Amino acid sequence: MTKTGQFAPFGFCLSGYPACHPPGGYTYHPPVLITVDKENYWRTNRISHVTYYCAFDNPMFAHMPIIQGILYGSVQRGAQLSDLCDCIGISVNDLGDSEFKVPFEQACLTWECCAHQTKDNLLGLHLGETSTMSVLGLVGNLMQSCPDLLSAFETMTHYIDLATDMIHFGIKQNAREVTLSYKPQTLWLKTKSISIRHSMEQSMAGTCMFSVYLRAKESGPYKRFSTINGVVTWPSTTACLVLRFSLMELAITSYSKKKTCLLRYLVTINRCLPSSIKYCAKRK
Repeated sequence: MTKTGQFAPFGFCLSGYPACHPPGGYTYHPPVLITVDKENYWRTNRISHVTYYCAFDNPMFAHMPIIQGILYGSVQRGAQLSDLCDCIGISVNDLGDSEFKVPFEQACLTWECCAHQTKDNLLGLHLGETSTMSVLGLVGNLMQSCPDLLSAFETMTHYIDLATDMIHFGIKQNAREVTLSYKPQTLWLKTKSISIRHSMEQSMAGTCMFSVYLRAKESGPYKRFSTINGVVTWPSTTACLVLRFSLMELAITSYSKKKTCLLRYLVTINRCLPSSIKYCAKRK
């Protein structure tokens, strides 16, 4: 294997671009760690004929509850859990670890493997339709304790980096409507992986379901579009859900001011503490 030290100044490189799928199925290669020098390490992985070289100082990730939801949802649609874990390179025993951060490459592989085994071209949309608040972990609990839908989604956009940093979530509002935006990270878009479309569709469908769970009634969007000619086209730079402002003012049935204060404190601590300290505390 070629030494990757030459890519050190850039932090990211693609080879075999653009991404494509080999006839008759997928070929996966597990992640390999390569020592460049005493202080720098690089990860190389192959996803649909794309090779990534990502610096460890700022890796993208998705936390385990998100990956667990994708895997379990795919198993309900005919996939084999053990085969999926082998393809992705994660242990079945790690699926219950809510603190586990799944690296970007393996998160992409999760969608590719699951879509391949289920043969469901709309897997992300279908999984989003059955998403629950637990997929966001502590952030989901905090959303449930907010006073109304608007503050719940404002909370999600503020703290979502605890669950994943692969998608940037934004929120804008005026007197009539609230726009929720979903934007994949630029490096992810460059891969042209099918994981982008599935993940975005799961996020958007999941948002609609969250509004139903929080209100225990139908409360979906009245407009859905992307920034490309008003049509949802994937991969797109940004996709949006537009909801009536009157809907977003609806109270959340599980609202608790004391619970909100406690959860915000826990979320802040979770964000600030180094991973090593959180791991030691959990072990004890």
